[in-house]
Amino acid sequence: VPAAAAAVRTAVAVDRAALAGIVARHGIGARPLLVVHPGSGSGRKNWPGFAAAIARWRHDAGRDWVVAEIRGPAEAELPPLPDTVPCEDLPLPLVAALLERADLFLGNDSGIGHLAGILCRRGLVLFGPSDPAQWRPLGGRLEILHRPVACPGCGDVLCLHRLCSDEVAARLAVLSRAIAPTRPRDRAGTLAPAPARSNGRRGH
Repeated sequence: VPAAAAAVRTAVAVDRAALAGIVARHGIGARPLLVVHPGSGSGRKNWPGFAAAIARWRHDAGRDWVVAEIRGPAEAELPPLPDTVPCEDLPLPLVAALLERADLFLGNDSGIGHLAGILCRRGLVLFGPSDPAQWRPLGGRLEILHRPVACPGCGDVLCLHRLCSDEVAARLAVLSRAIAPTRPRDRAGTLAPAPARSNGRRGH
């Protein structure tokens, strides 16, 4: 699966120049970035707990992070998430650049989630009616939270009874604490490559 993502990634257009403007305009700089996409192509795939989960995560582990929300026509009926950088109706190459810049991604089973997988982002993708064994994003770095069984109370598979906001916030906190805060970034905020690991041999 990671090899398949790498093959597709070479064909993805990424507009890093336009992203630099967003980074500067919103003061993101080198701060860690969580990119959230709360929508999808189907209302049945949309989890309703993003705002509560992000608020809890901010309190527990995300105080220093910037949160950017990707919104398009499919999210027109969803209320904007509070205290986020609004990224509305961006062209796909700019969405790709934003995801490439992200330290973590959080979203539903959607095309944006698949793009985040292709770009090898870390984070969480929330699955309800779809089978992640068949439809999970490529890349191998996104974790899946799946709720295939309908709630006996409301009949939904992605209600807050089946997947509570505290569970998502707790998993997000674990992932965000694993992000190395000392890795340098360039002016657009992109993480520099990790230093090469030593093989334990000494030169002569």
